[in-house]
Amino acid sequence: MGKTYIGTSGWQYSNWRGSFYPQDLPTSHWLAFYAQYFSTVEVNSSFYHQTKAVTFEKWQKETPSNFVFTVKGHRFITHIKRLINCEEALKVFFANVSALSGHHLILWQLPPSLKQNLTRLSAFLDLLPSSFKHAFEFRHQSWVNQETWCLLKKYNAAVVFQDWKEWPQTNVATADFIYIRFHGNKILYTSEYTYQELQEWSRVIKKYLGQGKDIYAYFNNDSAGFAVSNALGLKKLVGWRPLFKQTPILFGHNFSSCKSMPLLLKFTIWQTNLYLIKLILM
Repeated sequence: MGKTYIGTSGWQYSNWRGSFYPQDLPTSHWLAFYAQYFSTVEVNSSFYHQTKAVTFEKWQKETPSNFVFTVKGHRFITHIKRLINCEEALKVFFANVSALSGHHLILWQLPPSLKQNLTRLSAFLDLLPSSFKHAFEFRHQSWVNQETWCLLKKYNAAVVFQDWKEWPQTNVATADFIYIRFHGNKILYTSEYTYQELQEWSRVIKKYLGQGKDIYAYFNNDSAGFAVSNALGLKKLVGWRPLFKQTPILFGHNFSSCKSMPLLLKFTIWQTNLYLIKLILM
């Protein structure tokens, strides 16, 4: 049976204050709070900025030891160099990301203008370290074919499942894990998923879990604040039971495993579960 990792794309959103983060919680403690609810996060900021090793080290200290980071590859590699002549850029990128200990993932989002080029993709895959799992999100329809899937299978790299209608959609498993991005299927980055839509996705997830594949799923519909409630809803549908299993454990993480425990103790178990109940029932 595979394992399920469901979270959101990023965690630093001001409109989550009061609806997810307690009103008086400093932003410097948001990741530690987030990690009490989710076991993984997709880091989008690394696409725009070169995230330093010291930052990754700081983030890991604020989260439990089994917390999984998915780091989005820098756009200089995917959108400027377009996967070629990028050896030095990859060296710098992984020198920083390798500060994360444990098992983590890299998301490579390709530009919409980049058409299928298997020679280029194969050469790029040869450069990637096997110490990370790798997932590819294609934005041009020409990539959606059996040749692409065969190449990804060779390297145990996943093709991203996504549901935005203007980008290529697929449900082909090319690795020993499944990677899903929920962008908002009606209004990009904005629309909320209905219970019925989440229920359908939960069936897909359970199918792959039964095949022994781990699931990594991230909600990117954060502009209107729906990412958190949708992620919690999907977690519940795939079998997650959040409340009152143990004390003081939230979302399967013991406070003692989080180095920021003294900061979190100001929020009682009752207060935190109150936020959780509110989000699940939204």
